[in-house]
Amino acid sequence: MENTNREMLIEQVKLKEEIQKLTNINIVTCGNCGHVILHKMFAIGDKYCDINCPYCNFISEVCDFPDLLYKGIENISGVG
Repeated sequence: MENTNREMLIEQVKLKEEIQKLTNINIVTCGNCGHVILHKMFAIGDKYCDINCPYCNFISEVCDFPDLLYKGIENISGVG
């Protein structure tokens, strides 16, 4: 039986989490231009947590660079 879109999205999230665990690198989108970028993950309490987008030079906090894939994405209307 073929996997549903929902199941495939859940698998994508699991694969991204594997990458994070192995490399300490996250896959995010720029909150300004929308390009996908990679950045080193920061520990809670790190002093320097700004990310600089190499495409548009937008510099901001981690919260302005949303994860490309994340737990729960399969529940968003129109996705999956």
